[in-house]
Amino acid sequence: MSGAAQPALFAPPQPAGHILSVRLTSPQQAKPILRALLALDVGDHTLVGLGITFVSALGGSVPDLRAYPALAHADGKPLPVAPADVWVSVTGADPAIVFARVRAFTSTLPGGLAWVEDLATFGQEDPVAGGPERTIAVAEGPLAGGSFVAAMRWENNLPQQPEPAEAAGPSLASLARWARWGGAERSGLYLACTSADLDAFEEALRQLLVTGENAPDALFTSSHPTSGGYFWCPPLSGGRLNLVGVLPSGGVDALPDIEVAPG
Repeated sequence: MSGAAQPALFAPPQPAGHILSVRLTSPQQAKPILRALLALDVGDHTLVGLGITFVSALGGSVPDLRAYPALAHADGKPLPVAPADVWVSVTGADPAIVFARVRAFTSTLPGGLAWVEDLATFGQEDPVAGGPERTIAVAEGPLAGGSFVAAMRWENNLPQQPEPAEAAGPSLASLARWARWGGAERSGLYLACTSADLDAFEEALRQLLVTGENAPDALFTSSHPTSGGYFWCPPLSGGRLNLVGVLPSGGVDALPDIEVAPG
């Protein structure tokens, strides 16, 4: 499964973006969506991730990929989870070009998918300064070139737009690249932490929810999380996604109809 890392992992922040995530609702959707992903031009503008349910249903295995943790805030309210089979982030300098890339990709997808996220973003920024150093892609071994992404959407509770450290806590904001989203009535931040493992993000998330980083009430007064998910970003081979180890040896054509998780 090893190969070159997806270039978007190391691309600079862009002013425009779009987040897509989908869940399969029928076994017949697996082959068309895989063919769409394998045909996708994964340049420095597009990052693709696969969820654990999808990888497992294909008969594959990615060590360290796991389900998003079932955690709760100090008041007992569970942390929202938005499980998805495929996650795609498209970025660029021109919103019109980003939109065109999104439309071109979605036009290749099978019908009937359950859309988990379909979110335009803007003002993407690197993690807030002061966070720990982290390795973006796996350096060696069977997963070399791959990466993991932990994604969270936060929605503002107040009219003003809080800064990332105020909205999601300084630990998460120092690990994740973030972008703004929204319009006249709803707005917030979208955080995406890319790393060679998920441990640092999960530890920061647990610390945030257990301690509120010393101010849990203030933290969730300005904003609250509305979705979250973990995904595996496969490496590339010849400029295309390398799904060796995820697909059977015969590729997509050798794939039987898979069982999909209920919506």
